[in-house]
Amino acid sequence: MASCSLGPATAGLLERSLLALEERAPASSLALGSLPPRERDAAHRVLACSDFVARSLLSRDGLLPELIADGSLKASRSLDDYRRQVEEVAIAAAGEEAPFMAGLRRLRQKEMVRIAWRDLAGDATTEQTLLEASWFAEAAIAGA
Repeated sequence: MASCSLGPATAGLLERSLLALEERAPASSLALGSLPPRERDAAHRVLACSDFVARSLLSRDGLLPELIADGSLKASRSLDDYRRQVEEVAIAAAGEEAPFMAGLRRLRQKEMVRIAWRDLAGDATTEQTLLEASWFAEAAIAGA
């Protein structure tokens, strides 16, 4: 698991992230507030420790509710899972390059947030985190 604690240095980052979510990403803020206490504490650690996750949730307001609703934050993935996801993006793009690349970028953002979240929340081992990042890259390159 990546090391990051909610000490004084990260408290300000967390506060800014939470305020930004409340102002610019109301669906994500609402989803965060609906988490059980243990998961909300883990979410606070993730937001304080990962600027990437915080920025991603701000730029795509529905991402956190989607990850919570579909259980992705608790699920691990395999190489076959990623291959299926990339194939679904390709099917949705109907052979058109621009929609495929846009869909692949959205999938990459979702999965990198999910992987980072699970790592920082303590829901995945370092080995699992590295495997999933590698498997996603392999599937995305093969699909592209």
